[in-house]
Amino acid sequence: MATGIGSVTGILRSLSSSTGSLYHLSKGAIEVSRSDRQQEYYMKKIICTTIITMIIIPLVLFAGGNKDNTDHNSGLVYGHGHSFWIRAPKGWVLDNESGTDMGLHAVFYPEGSSWAQSIAVMYVNTAAKTNESVTINQIISYDIENFKSKSPNLKVVDKKSIILPDKKKVIVNHFSGDSHGNYEAIGYLDESKVVVMFVLTSRNEKEFNKSLKAFEELVKSYEWLTGDVKIEGKGK
Repeated sequence: MATGIGSVTGILRSLSSSTGSLYHLSKGAIEVSRSDRQQEYYMKKIICTTIITMIIIPLVLFAGGNKDNTDHNSGLVYGHGHSFWIRAPKGWVLDNESGTDMGLHAVFYPEGSSWAQSIAVMYVNTAAKTNESVTINQIISYDIENFKSKSPNLKVVDKKSIILPDKKKVIVNHFSGDSHGNYEAIGYLDESKVVVMFVLTSRNEKEFNKSLKAFEELVKSYEWLTGDVKIEGKGK
């Protein structure tokens, strides 16, 4: 595809040159119990100068609480400084393979479509804070400024925050008018060591608006587990 949705948008757009930035893109990892994985890609590969390396371990080791192992569209995303549950919205698929070429281990698209072909898709990722003084507002401002440097006609609209069941607040921005004609919604959630980012990106406004309900459902499925994650052989 010529434009490649998300190739310079969302999390990836500002983290493709992370040296000296407020945060580093986390490649992430996710283990799900699905068997019908897709193998198509629609975003160009983004090479980050600094990344947090992750590994994948069996989901069953972390099963517990109110999570049901038979829920084939749920998964555990984890890495240095974060681990959380996420679930695909109704009518959407959770895919932990099709986005790995870009370091995305949790991507979503409507049932019957694919990561490569769907007009609207979603993904989650984390930005590791470079130090304890970095705030979520700094990260959001940095993200917007970086995006605007590539798309001068970008329109950014602050939307109503999404409140999670545990009362955490997800700050939501809508983006339009980028250089590729895409529409995006990005939710930013502050945790102690990372900022979790939920992204909806669409090639047209109609599918974007149609997918906003699924975006909110995805965000509200989030359940934090712990930030005390140690991955042997990968440093602190």
